[in-house]
Amino acid sequence: MDLTQAQELFSPDSVYLNSATVGLASKPTVDALQEATDDWVAGRVDPLVMDAWVDKSRAGYARLIGAQPDDIAIVGQVSVAAGVIAAGLGPGDRVLLAEEDFTSVLFPFLEAERRGVTIEIVPLDRVVESIGPSTTLVAVSAVQSADGRLIDLAALSAAGKQHDVITLVDLSQSAG
Repeated sequence: MDLTQAQELFSPDSVYLNSATVGLASKPTVDALQEATDDWVAGRVDPLVMDAWVDKSRAGYARLIGAQPDDIAIVGQVSVAAGVIAAGLGPGDRVLLAEEDFTSVLFPFLEAERRGVTIEIVPLDRVVESIGPSTTLVAVSAVQSADGRLIDLAALSAAGKQHDVITLVDLSQSAG
């Protein structure tokens, strides 16, 4: 699909620039949502069909970011995913965060500090160099929602692999 074909799938009333917070729904998305709503109202919802939609979504998103479908979790919000991961941490674990990051990434891990998790917060431009052998997990947004700054994902990945560190990257501002 080329750009012109993609543009035809959307119909904003004017120039629309708020896609990071509330993206426009495409015509096929609206049609699918309406069909699903009609089925729900009529009592025709088939959970197996819904599972297939989830699987299709996971596969499509995996292609978009260069991952495998089994690597993709479906959650309603970044904070939910971060909270589940933070809940699995305990004393002796060390989490590295970017000080300017969005609260959905920061707050679940800051809460884990009360359970003995060590939290280190550094400026975004020092995250990669701060990863070391004592780091359990680094959690950071690929794009900072406040100002659009980017973390070097290749360097983050390399440092994480070098030190066997779990990386949680919030892609909601970049691959949403």
